[in-house]
Amino acid sequence: MSHPNAKLPRARTRPSATGTLPLLGALTDDIPRHDSTVGPLAGAYTGKDQVLGLFGEMMEVHGGTPRLEVADIFANDGRGVLLTQ
Repeated sequence: MSHPNAKLPRARTRPSATGTLPLLGALTDDIPRHDSTVGPLAGAYTGKDQVLGLFGEMMEVHGGTPRLEVADIFANDGRGVLLTQ
């Protein structure tokens, strides 16, 4: 059985009809994101501005809306962590 806080990230990882990712509105101000690829976007990003900037760069590099494949979700009473690939 999954924790109730796992439902929000799972439901918001699919792009909407307008091409936006609904999950972005649920990000905390201090969100950390680590891109572990070996490409030009690899690195650590902290905060909404940097993470949103990363998604913008992903759109340019990949020619469209970034698609997040959910690898796993960890959740407790205080937070939900989304692992993507």
